[in-house]
Amino acid sequence: MYSESGENYRECVDCGFSDEMEKDPSLAGKPPVTRVSPEDEKSNDDANKDNGVQIVRILDQ
Repeated sequence: MYSESGENYRECVDCGFSDEMEKDPSLAGKPPVTRVSPEDEKSNDDANKDNGVQIVRILDQ
């Protein structure tokens, strides 16, 4: 990545392809909720889930 005349560019060091980078890239949709997401995002997703206990059985073969 490099800047030239106030514009940001990226270039592949292997094949030489280059293009201009967006000034303000936008996300397509919301990022996934993870264990390190802010609490307000977690609470919305947790409300939609069934937080009941589920039994897991391991079958012998």
